[in-house]
Amino acid sequence: MPTPTQTTWLQIVDDLWDLWNFPNCTGAIDGKHVKFQAPPKFSITNTVFSVVLLALVDARYKFTVVDIESYARNSNGGIFAHSKLGKYLETHLGILACRNIMLSPSCYCG
Repeated sequence: MPTPTQTTWLQIVDDLWDLWNFPNCTGAIDGKHVKFQAPPKFSITNTVFSVVLLALVDARYKFTVVDIESYARNSNGGIFAHSKLGKYLETHLGILACRNIMLSPSCYCG
């Protein structure tokens, strides 16, 4: 999956405004807990594990960024805050500065 460019982000912002009337929004994010059985090499009593799939989509429901890494024992907010996706969005806010667009919790329509 390619890393979104500034042009991609600005197109997503425009599409979310034009198609859904969401101003200054860079996507919709949601998380899904995915359960799976523990591999046989683990000798523990709990044989079911889960990870959280975080995904950010554009106005046309296409994946923009995906993060699969966090164990599900944490809350969704904690998982997002410490995820690569959360850190990526936090550190790349500058790419939208030319249009005075910023990410805010009100834009996360999960």
